[in-house]
Amino acid sequence: MGRGWGRPAAAADLAASPNTVGRTGALPGVFFYLLLPTGRKASDVDTKFAVVRIREAKLPLAFRPDFGHKQSTVVVVASRERLLDAAGAADGPAPVQMSLGLKSGETIIGTMGVEIVAGAAPSPSWVLAERNYYFDRKTWK
Repeated sequence: MGRGWGRPAAAADLAASPNTVGRTGALPGVFFYLLLPTGRKASDVDTKFAVVRIREAKLPLAFRPDFGHKQSTVVVVASRERLLDAAGAADGPAPVQMSLGLKSGETIIGTMGVEIVAGAAPSPSWVLAERNYYFDRKTWK
């Protein structure tokens, strides 16, 4: 096994903003927030090993990982258009998995679902409020 894709570590909480993605709309990207398990910090993450998959298709990430709340939340951004391409033509729930490699050789995995809809998704002001919540909070459930 390559560095960063070794033994699994504890599961992590994963959230997306927006978690409802419209096929039409003005939002250019979907932010994914992975809350690291207790005892893991951003400095433990090997940033070369960050992967987001939707319906088993790997998403190209628009930016390198960034870190929120006390260095315990990894934030990556995927293009809305690329996410929709990877999700395919079907609307409805789509499983998402984010995997991160740690310098220790462990892998952290978070899973969630996003909803793909034919029309527009939430308003930009609503999404901004949601992103502030995820970025600033230590935990969410």
